[in-house]
Amino acid sequence: MSKKPDCVTAMKNLITEVRNDFPFTVPEANICGISCVGCPKK
Repeated sequence: MSKKPDCVTAMKNLITEVRNDFPFTVPEANICGISCVGCPKK
C-alpha cells in the first residue's frame, strides 16, 4: 500500500493536474462552442 502525500504535496499535485488539463492559455472565444449555455470555468 502506498503512503498518502502530506497536504501541501497533495494540493500541489492537484493544482498541477488542473493546470495541465484546463486550457488556461486559450482565448475565451476558443473555449466556448457555437452556443453558450453557461461557463464551466467560473
